[in-house]
Amino acid sequence: MKLKDKPFSRFNSADKATSESKDAEKPLFEQYEKWLKDSLGIEISNGVKTQYEYITERIKIDFEKKSLFWISLMENLIDIHENYKINTNGYNLFNDPSKKPEFNTKPFDSFLLKTYRKNILENDNFPKEPNGGWITPKNWMSRTNDLVRTRFVVKYIDGVSYLVDQIITQCEQWVVT
Repeated sequence: MKLKDKPFSRFNSADKATSESKDAEKPLFEQYEKWLKDSLGIEISNGVKTQYEYITERIKIDFEKKSLFWISLMENLIDIHENYKINTNGYNLFNDPSKKPEFNTKPFDSFLLKTYRKNILENDNFPKEPNGGWITPKNWMSRTNDLVRTRFVVKYIDGVSYLVDQIITQCEQWVVT
């Protein structure tokens, strides 16, 4: 089996010998949509992709505009920045504390790759369903935890732990788990 013919994998070379035989019957990612259709009767149509994009965009908008936790955190961002400056003798936490972090949705192709990893590559029961069942359009929104994401950029490495502590405090105030 040539390396380019192997299923997409995060195995390192030490795992190669054991992964070759285990993955031999697993489809390549390029074959995944056909496998979904042939094995599970699921067609990844434009409608499925559009539905995914609509739902993830709604999650993003709702979180940005309606989450009391997020709204409160954004209102406190300048205070968090100023407290950091006080605690560090004038060093800034952010380059621009008035700039709010942007949310991004996971692109559909990246999301489909994740379902491939869960359904095929990391499935020790393959060709049977993985523990917890197949991840399909009927359940994939509730079975995936990183559909919407954001990123904070701090100027200095110690700012990471400081900001994490502040976010944890906000989570505790809003009982976010």
